[in-house]
Amino acid sequence: MALAFHLTEYDRRFYEEKLADFLPSEIVDCHSHVWTADHLLSEGSFEPSRSAVWASRVAEVSPVEDLLQSYRELFPNQSVTPVIFPGVETNMDSEKNNDYVRAVAASHGLPSLALTKPQASADEFEALISEGGFAGCKPYLNFAPAYIPRDEIRIYDFLPKSHLERLNANRWVAMLHIARPGRLGDPMNLAHLVEIDENYPDAKVIVTHIGRAYAHADVGAGMSVLSKTRNLLFDITANTNADVMRRLIEAVGPERIMFGSDLPIFAMRAHRVVENDQYVNIVPRGKYGDVSGETTMRETDTIDKLTLLIYEEIAAFAEAAALSGLSRAEVEAVFNGNARRTFSI
Repeated sequence: MALAFHLTEYDRRFYEEKLADFLPSEIVDCHSHVWTADHLLSEGSFEPSRSAVWASRVAEVSPVEDLLQSYRELFPNQSVTPVIFPGVETNMDSEKNNDYVRAVAASHGLPSLALTKPQASADEFEALISEGGFAGCKPYLNFAPAYIPRDEIRIYDFLPKSHLERLNANRWVAMLHIARPGRLGDPMNLAHLVEIDENYPDAKVIVTHIGRAYAHADVGAGMSVLSKTRNLLFDITANTNADVMRRLIEAVGPERIMFGSDLPIFAMRAHRVVENDQYVNIVPRGKYGDVSGETTMRETDTIDKLTLLIYEEIAAFAEAAALSGLSRAEVEAVFNGNARRTFSI
C-alpha cells in the first residue's frame, strides 16, 4: 500500500486543533477517484491532457484499498463513505477504469459514478450507467472533441443535452467540472448552468470545485446568477478559499452544498495562496518533480508548517461556516446529509 501522503506531527496537531471537533462523526465524501496501474495506457497512445498539470503529480495509482486507508488515517475520529469514480486523465483506459469502479463499488457497498464521453449516444450513455449500477456520471473536459481549443470548451461539449435528458429522466447525478479560463464567472458557463437548472430540474447536477472559483477573480457575477437557481448543487472539492465558500453559502444555502475531497489529488502537501488573481500551490522543494514552468506551483524549503490541501479545504469551510453562522446541523448536512440524500445512500 503506497498512500499519496505521510502524516506528520504537524498534520496531526492541525487535525486535532482545527478539524476533529468541527467534523461530524459520519462523513460522505462525494468526490473521490480510484484507478490502478492496469488502467494506464502506454506513452504516445492517448490525446494530450487538458487538466491542470499539478494534479497528475500527486499519485500514480489510487486503488480503492488505498482510498479507504487514507480516510482512516486522515480522519481517525470519523467514519467516511466515499462516492467513487474513475480518474479523468487521458492516459487512462476509461472502459477498464469504469469496470473497476463498478466492481469495487459493488464489493464495498459504495455509491459510484461512471466516466462518460460526449461521443456516446444517449442510449449508450443510459445503458452504461444503468447496467453498471452507477448513480450517474462524471463527464470531463478532457473528452470534449479534440478540435475545440481548451479555452473555448463549453459545458455541452462534454455533457451534451442528449445526456442531460437521460440524467433528468432517471434523476441521476452529474459531477460537473466546468471549463474555460473565466471559470465560474464566465458568461457562457453561467448561461448554460442557468439553462441546465431550468430545463433539467430532476437531474442532480453538482457544480464541482465551486465552479473552479479558487480566487475572488474567478467568481465574477457567479454568485448573483446562481442565487436565482433552484436545483443546481455544489461541492467544495479542492477549494481552500473561505470567502468564496462564504459567498456560496449566502447565495444558495447550505442545503445545496456538499463536501468532496478529490482524493488522492488533494492529499498534496501544500499551502495554497492567491497571487495576482490566481491560486498558487506552495510545495516542498523537489517533492513533485520539476515545477519551474508551472504558474500554479512554487517550491519552498520551509515545510515545517505545510499540511495537506484536504485539511486546508476543511479548515477554510470551518471559517466560512463560522462567518455565515451555520448551525451544527447545517454543517452536518454539508458533510453528510446532503450527499446521502443526493446519492440515495
